[in-house]
Amino acid sequence: MLKKIIDIGSSLTASKEENRHIRISNILILILMLLSILLAFPIFYENGWSVVLLLDSVSFFIMASLLWLNHLGKTKLSRVIAALYPPVITMVGSIIAKTYLPDSVFVYDFFDARVVIVGFSIIPFVLFSFIEKRAMFLIFGVVFLLVVAFDPIHSLFGVGYADFFGPLPKAYIVSGVYIDLVLFFIAISIYYFLLNINHLLNRNVELADNLGEKNIELSSLFEELESSNRALQENEKIINVQKEKLEDANEKLSEEVSDKSVELKQSNDELVKHNNELQQFSNTLSHNLRGPVANLLGLSNLFKIDKSEESRSSIAEHIYKSAETLDTVIKDLNKIVELRNNLFQIKEKIDIRNEVQNIWQVLGSSVKQSKAKLEIDIQSPIAYGVRSYFHSIIYNLISNAIKYRNKDRTCVIKVTSAKINNYCTVSVQDNGIGVDLEKHGDNMFGMYKRFHTHLEGKGLGLFLAKQQIEAMGGSISIESELNVGTKFTIRFPSVKLSEIESQLFYESDVTKIYLDVVNSITTLVWKKMPSPSEFKKVFTNNIEVFSSYNSDKWIVKLELLKNMPQREKQWILDNAIDAYTSVGVKTIAVIRDLESSNHAFWEEFAAITANKFAKVIFVDSFKKAKEKLINL
Repeated sequence: MLKKIIDIGSSLTASKEENRHIRISNILILILMLLSILLAFPIFYENGWSVVLLLDSVSFFIMASLLWLNHLGKTKLSRVIAALYPPVITMVGSIIAKTYLPDSVFVYDFFDARVVIVGFSIIPFVLFSFIEKRAMFLIFGVVFLLVVAFDPIHSLFGVGYADFFGPLPKAYIVSGVYIDLVLFFIAISIYYFLLNINHLLNRNVELADNLGEKNIELSSLFEELESSNRALQENEKIINVQKEKLEDANEKLSEEVSDKSVELKQSNDELVKHNNELQQFSNTLSHNLRGPVANLLGLSNLFKIDKSEESRSSIAEHIYKSAETLDTVIKDLNKIVELRNNLFQIKEKIDIRNEVQNIWQVLGSSVKQSKAKLEIDIQSPIAYGVRSYFHSIIYNLISNAIKYRNKDRTCVIKVTSAKINNYCTVSVQDNGIGVDLEKHGDNMFGMYKRFHTHLEGKGLGLFLAKQQIEAMGGSISIESELNVGTKFTIRFPSVKLSEIESQLFYESDVTKIYLDVVNSITTLVWKKMPSPSEFKKVFTNNIEVFSSYNSDKWIVKLELLKNMPQREKQWILDNAIDAYTSVGVKTIAVIRDLESSNHAFWEEFAAITANKFAKVIFVDSFKKAKEKLINL
């Protein structure tokens, strides 16, 4: 704000020296305005509301008006007034004060005002440049006259020294002469000083001009050097380009080698992991099948040897039990194989509280029998993952907590959840009999590993839980203490469904099936013309998506099948539409060529679908199909 006031009146068209004097005049005006404000307080304190105070107020507004003159471009007039006004108003103020306040006049009042006027004599030398010496000396002449004629002017208004204190003493006259001489010498000194300053400024201009000429000569030399440098730089650029190409080639080669190394390491790690799993699976398979098979062989031999009806009946019963055991082992192993081969698992919204409460209801008979209590502390109620795996894991953990409860106290199971950095953490804690982790910690999640033989079980639940949580990209851990309780914690990545693109549900040589869980849209993409058997298999897999994930919208591009036999077309009309609508499909977006020759087929397809309370829309691209289904 202050800078803006100081710059009032300065302009780009004016010289630097002129702008400097304008800024100095603005500073002087601000100082005089501040001085008027400061003088108002002692004047009011000594004399109250008086003519002197009124004169001080008028001075403030006159100074403020000078800023407005500068703003209007009248800068020279403003400087003239700013230089003349202080000595003149000092003289006027001295006369008015002595006229209206005669009782407060002292001898030194005649010296004070005169000294102040002498002080103001420096103002014209500050506000005007040397080339404006006419204005400078004219204003100084006025100030000089005011000082010399100080007493006559006062006497003219009847407030001279003699009017208050009698005839003028010699000391007073001598003091006045001294003041006049001081003023004269001040003027000569300032003028001489300005003359020297002006000479130095002119010398600086000459030096600046010479420097400019030298700069021009140097610039021509620099231009010659730059032309030489440009030629060198062009050559250097060519070299650098070749160098960069070589470096890029080397970098790409290094990246490819590094990527291949990482891929090979990952492949090797996966291979080692799969080999270990296959070895474990083979050992488990051999161990768990050996017993039932050996029993069946032994019992079969006994059945052949022993001819008594009673013995054969007993042997047959044992053979049946061994067969049941063998069937159970095969089913368990089949679960593991299915879990490992299920590559396309759809991530869904998981309501953790709802899942836990549903599991608690499913375990109703065990809960009632054990009188177990459930505590739920859900900090993060929603997660996104494979819901069927999550349900199976929590079911196994809660059912184990009930099974391995401490019968000497009430069974209390606490389920908590939290979300940290896009990872969902769920804990299942109980106050049961616990496990000795120092003894069994390495085998806690092994296949068919059991640690409490006094209770029934197969030792498969924790193994499946570990396989399922790892398939979700997560992990499971355990904390336990004998006769205190156990706490299982699972941790898996949880992202918002809006961040998950359409998920691949099924893929074969002829097609891909995607599921958009957010908008309940299933998309069927054909890779090539399928055979009749492949065609029906793909539609069967589509039915599985609709029924399993409540997908009620379907996008399909059947134009690839325009040359399919009439029998397959009829199968779509007679069977496929019934199957889709029966599992809840409400809208079908068919992508077709608008110039297709199959209009009759599509019209019949739409009519039959409409009779099944579903809607068919025709579009020419997958993008438009999805937009229309979302906006329905």
